[in-house]
Amino acid sequence: MTHDEALMLIISCAVVVEIVATYRHLRKIPHALLLLGSFAGLVLGSLSTVVEGFLWAELFNWLEHLSLMAGAILLAMWCALVFGPWNRRVPDAPDGIS
Repeated sequence: MTHDEALMLIISCAVVVEIVATYRHLRKIPHALLLLGSFAGLVLGSLSTVVEGFLWAELFNWLEHLSLMAGAILLAMWCALVFGPWNRRVPDAPDGIS
């Protein structure tokens, strides 16, 4: 375990605390569970990176990579749903706003 891995875990945990504190506002984001799930994959990846230095290195290395992959897939799904061409929240306008 290196200091940057520990720092990433500390920052991730701080963001988890903020997410829990502001969850009622975050629910208003379209498809918020996908977005929060992608962040959960990042947090689990950070946790697995730190834990693999202490026990069952191979298992937690696999868990790290699988959780990061799952988080990336969930984030891609969220981006596609929110910003994709089938999103009808933003009308077809030249500037995309009006």
